[in-house]
Amino acid sequence: MLLSGAFFGGSIVFLMDAWRDEQPATSKSAELACSVFLFLMACGAKNPTTLLGPFYLLFLAVAFYRARQRQSAENRVARKMIMAVVTAGVAGLACSGVAWNYESNKLFFGDKGLPRLMKSTLSHDFGPRDAWTRLCRGAVLITYDTLWVPKFARGQYGAIAENTVKMLGGKASIPEDDKYFYFKPDPMKGLGPIGIFIFVPALIFACARSARTFHFKPKIYSTSAFNELTLTILTIAAFFMCHLVLRWQSIGMVRLMFPMVVIGLPLAALLLEKRILRTMALALLVVTAAIFFVYWSGIVSRRIGRKDGAFFKAISKLQNEHASVLHYQWKDHPLRESLRREDYTFREVYSAVLEGFQQPCTIGFIGNENSECLYLFGKYSQNRIIPLVDARDEDQIMNVSVDNLDYVVVADKFEQAKAWAQAHGFEQILTCTDEKGELVLAFRSRERAASVQ
Repeated sequence: MLLSGAFFGGSIVFLMDAWRDEQPATSKSAELACSVFLFLMACGAKNPTTLLGPFYLLFLAVAFYRARQRQSAENRVARKMIMAVVTAGVAGLACSGVAWNYESNKLFFGDKGLPRLMKSTLSHDFGPRDAWTRLCRGAVLITYDTLWVPKFARGQYGAIAENTVKMLGGKASIPEDDKYFYFKPDPMKGLGPIGIFIFVPALIFACARSARTFHFKPKIYSTSAFNELTLTILTIAAFFMCHLVLRWQSIGMVRLMFPMVVIGLPLAALLLEKRILRTMALALLVVTAAIFFVYWSGIVSRRIGRKDGAFFKAISKLQNEHASVLHYQWKDHPLRESLRREDYTFREVYSAVLEGFQQPCTIGFIGNENSECLYLFGKYSQNRIIPLVDARDEDQIMNVSVDNLDYVVVADKFEQAKAWAQAHGFEQILTCTDEKGELVLAFRSRERAASVQ
């Protein structure tokens, strides 16, 4: 995310430098080449950046037009620039991995195409009301994101955000909403107080300035006002294209299109010309940093299991409760409970599972893209993990040789996995559940069980 923003920001800087009047032709060719190269690197770092391609090409064409307009030997200059841009484009496709990724995916997945989860990120419902709903959701989250809301007001926060979407003409729900792609109006889904007090006002102010300047000065290519217009259009385009083309996601959309932040925040300079405004902005940044300090302190306290002491007690009171009770049932052992401090990761779950395994061992894994099997490698990565689900046919468990498998851990497809394990000579040794039902199952090879006995 951050890398894509850095690459895209550098690309736009080189692009804006390319239409400056005082630049020689050689320098312009190099700057256009660098701009194209960095844009493709940004696309490789984060795929949604490609949605800005048409708008980027528009301003690239403006740069070409300005360069030819100021040069006498037009054909020679144009050929040199085209050669530089094409060379940079080829280098960018190779270095960013864009060409390799698309081609390797095509060869690996074949006619079936990408896995269901990857394909499902694109929206297929472009009805005016549904598209407008996605845009309204994004605008509300950016405008209302305070980063932190007191516990007693969190219910009201969600209700206010949902009602605002309805007031703007959006739907309460759209057909594409499901358990993963849905609208969850919580803080930390937008830009925080910076979005409310700096980003949105700066963008509105820049739109007004650009419209006024373009009206009175139709030919503004060589002025700083055109740079403002460039940043404004690209920021709006990033927001619009991201919410128009992609399905709504519970994590929010800003982190999928971080270039929007990188090219939009420089417009804040238009609001910070006076010292009092800069002082207020600095105070806002300090408050934002304090909120993030509390947020990350809470993550640290949950990771190390600390709630004692005045500091950690105060932190826990400010944050959501992430603890849940897990029930473990090992074969031939009584049911026991364990407190899971971090309900957003499988780390503690898999650590408890590995306690019952003889390590090092070879583990077959049945799960999905979000099952975090990396924790099963154990201490010093001593275990070997063999996936039993092929992304090209993710609904089925592979019929592979199980001679080398000591255990099988299941985090998805539980009923199907039970039948598969029974058919391949494995016995169930663990059932782990939480309040929602089965969370993880573990099976042991009957041959290994016999050797242990």
